[in-house]
Amino acid sequence: MSSKTKKTAVKKDSPTIFGHSPTSVIRTLGKAGITNAKAVVAVFKSGYKVKTTDASVRTFLYAGKKGQRGPGAELTESQLKQLTNAIDAEVESQNPATELKKAA
Repeated sequence: MSSKTKKTAVKKDSPTIFGHSPTSVIRTLGKAGITNAKAVVAVFKSGYKVKTTDASVRTFLYAGKKGQRGPGAELTESQLKQLTNAIDAEVESQNPATELKKAA
């Protein structure tokens, strides 16, 4: 990705993530191989104050994976890494087996 990223057009009062619409960011995450919709929803709600549902996130993750529904957000490597790290942490916290490993 280039150092200069093009911002996705969004409405003035709409929430954004790194200046892009949430759906375009979700498509980019899908293209990057993210599949856990519940983790994406949790990260978006807590870190970015974006309200969304598991179903819509699943739809746009799949669309990003398949290159459908428009281009994804042009995120920098740093931005993509920040999101994927937060999602990975959320997946770890959702996994009960992780708690057993920590306790042992």
